[in-house]
Amino acid sequence: MPHSETFIDGVWYPSVSTIIGVQPKPWLNAWRERWGERATRKMEIANAIGTAFHDAIEQYLDKGVFCISMNTYSSCVPRVGKMMTSWLNWANNVDGTVEHTELKVISRTHTYSGTLDAVGRMGKTPMLIDWKTSSRIYDDMQLQLAAYVRMLRGTARRLRMSGARAEQQNNRRGSIWRKPLCNYSDA
Repeated sequence: MPHSETFIDGVWYPSVSTIIGVQPKPWLNAWRERWGERATRKMEIANAIGTAFHDAIEQYLDKGVFCISMNTYSSCVPRVGKMMTSWLNWANNVDGTVEHTELKVISRTHTYSGTLDAVGRMGKTPMLIDWKTSSRIYDDMQLQLAAYVRMLRGTARRLRMSGARAEQQNNRRGSIWRKPLCNYSDA
């Protein structure tokens, strides 16, 4: 899902990514200096790979199949294919369910918003899932997830009350949870 900003009744609810994006990132600046002019291209490729990977996961969760589509940097399709092979291995061997994907959440209390990659359960434990393609876990990622958890805590009761449900679809690859796209707010 493309990045979007949220306005409600003329009030801007910036995304968590937008808020975190204004912080200084000395590690990123050092990386850009090291790579020089090639840094822009490397970032574009990384973004294209991340988008294709997220799209493939979403397709798989919705339909049980996926097709990797990259209009630019098509030479990266095999890399995304390998990422999907790893993801499928994990997904088919974990005791978990995905109940919602691309879940838009809004905190009217704290005036910010975000889109969660997935919400579900690992065993009986509720879980917020964010697909990452980076080779590292950065502090910004932890801040992003903490903000999402804060919004989810405010919406968990509404999720239960909304009657949102998941329909199980069985196919050759095991159980896939299909779900409606839902939007929730803590207001």
